[in-house]
Amino acid sequence: MISLKATIRQEKNHLKDLRQKGFIPAVLYGEGLKNINLSVEEKPFLIAFKEIGETSTLELNIESKKYQALIHQTTYDPLSGKIIHLDFFHPSLKKKIIAEVPLSFIGEPPAVKDLGGILEKELTSLAIKGLVKDMPHEIKVDLSSLKAFGDKIIIGDLNIPKEVEIEHNEKDNIVVHIAEPRKEEVEPTPTPVTGEVEVTEENAQGGEKSDKKEEVAEKNK
Repeated sequence: MISLKATIRQEKNHLKDLRQKGFIPAVLYGEGLKNINLSVEEKPFLIAFKEIGETSTLELNIESKKYQALIHQTTYDPLSGKIIHLDFFHPSLKKKIIAEVPLSFIGEPPAVKDLGGILEKELTSLAIKGLVKDMPHEIKVDLSSLKAFGDKIIIGDLNIPKEVEIEHNEKDNIVVHIAEPRKEEVEPTPTPVTGEVEVTEENAQGGEKSDKKEEVAEKNK
């Protein structure tokens, strides 16, 4: 299990100063645990976060105590994209939880590489129920079996640990499939119509003048 050092943060600590020094303000809470305001060093945290994500536990070392915790929520700065606050959740080790586990798509499907097919993902994560210690960091999806148009991978094809169970989905639900490339419809070029004379405003006015001349001639007779 990955270990991460955290320091108890006093309420009076200025959050902006902490961030400028390379720390992320955080809070730890959980069942039977009072909220503990913390700060963690940014670089070690990012390394741990990349490896375990939000579904596996890490060990928080807070002074002389150790807590198993999930990275429950990450808050990002909308401009810089940097993490500005963390929520750590200390779960019960005896109760099952439901977590959204991401799917990791591996490889390039032969149907895409050789036939020009389109890979269409129906799911990018799965709701998984189990004990915290059994919760996978990710579920891998091997795309090498997709060799022809119409090939698909369903949830039942995935290698899911037997200690956990799938929530809110059936085993025959499609995870990903290969679609044929879309053909662009070419609109036919309109054929010009021959034998028709276009009537313009000028021609129409000319016709009116001719009609008036004929009327005057009739009156003079």
